Formats: sequence, C-alpha cells, structure tokens
Amino acid sequence: MLKKTLYIIGLASLVSIMLVGCGKSKAAHHSSTSQTSTSVSAQSSSSTSSSSASSASTSQAKSTASNVKLSDKTFGVLALEYDRDVQSKGFGQKENHNQFSDYNTVKKPDIHSKEPMMGMFFIDKNSKYGIKNHVKLDQFTANGDGTADLMFNVESDSVHVEFRDMSKAGNKDMAHVPAVNMNVSKDYLINTYYKTAEQRKHVDNYSKSILSEEVWNKQYDSLSNSDNDD
Repeated sequence: MLKKTLYIIGLASLVSIMLVGCGKSKAAHHSSTSQTSTSVSAQSSSSTSSSSASSASTSQAKSTASNVKLSDKTFGVLALEYDRDVQSKGFGQKENHNQFSDYNTVKKPDIHSKEPMMGMFFIDKNSKYGIKNHVKLDQFTANGDGTADLMFNVESDSVHVEFRDMSKAGNKDMAHVPAVNMNVSKDYLINTYYKTAEQRKHVDNYSKSILSEEVWNKQYDSLSNSDNDD
C-alpha cells in the first residue's frame, strides 16, 4: 500500500505547486541549454535613455540583496521557486513569484499520520544523514519518482541547481528527461522571490515547515513495520 501511495508523490508535488496563483513574469538574462551549465543574473534595464536611473536601481537592488542573510535551506526554497518557474514557462504557463502564498503560518506534516507524509523533505549534505548516505548536494525531495526533486549548492554569490525539466519530458522515461544544471545569482533569487514582506513571510514559513528526510524515513519505516506486523 505504501509503495502504491509513493509513486505519484513526485508528479503531484510538481503539479500542485504549478497550479498556485500566478505572479508577474520577470525575464532573466541567461542562455539555457539542457545538461549544460548556465547562469542567471539580476535583470537590468536595456533602455539607453534611462540607463543612469536603471543602473542606480540595479545597484541598489544588489546592495539590498547582499545584505540579506539566509540559511542554505531558505536559499534552496528560493531556488525551488525558480525551478518551478522554469518548468512552468516550458509548459506555456506564467511565472509565479509567490508560490507558497498559502503558508501564512508554519504547517509541518503530521509525523504521527497513518499514511506516508506528503510534501518536500530536506537533505542537508553536511548532516549526519547526508554524510552517511554520501550526499554531495543539498536536496529537496518528495520521495517519489524524482520529478519534483531539486538538488542545490549555495555558493558565495549564486546557487547551483540541478533538476529534471519535466516540460521537456514528452514520452521519455526519467533516465532520459533533460537535466538542468545552472547557477542562479543570489541577487536574482532574492529580488524575485524574497523582495516583499509577503514573499518573505511565505518563504520563511514554508522553509520552517519542511522536515528532514531522516524524519520522513523514520516515519516510513515505522509504517512499514506496522504493515508487516499485520
């Protein structure tokens, strides 16, 4: 019963996030190719007549972003929103810069549930669990088929992300779905997904709501043992 429940979790997580209300789209300067390393930086104006004002605005935005101190986990949440926006655009949908708008409070999964916990779970590569399992990158996983998962590494000025672009999946099996490997600037992530008070509240609450993968494993093993006893 548990395994039947799990195989749809990855796709369900991906679709549910994409269907949350859409925000205004903001273009990023990047050259995107599958399975190659690319980068995304904070957008600046292309208008020559307003170049001075644009330069000052961009400089101020970068300065503000550089003063924001976030945990690697929270930067990962911002990268997760970017991941979903990339795929939304691939499916012909609008970007959504406030994907966790329903997180007005912290909403952790019920660890005492009689069913496997749903949602995303966090693997910290530097935790005892991460080291034991030889995890090379931090990861958000839905414990499904991998369609909703994101691997990331927070660097000095950017966040390296790796994920499967399901908008290009077609009829391919997971092993052949194009992989995206790219660096996204912290400035872009903060100015896009962590700029307003509402965005910050929702992101912070969602980040606090995500339990560790170790907690998920313990609950899953407990349920499996209960099933075997029955």
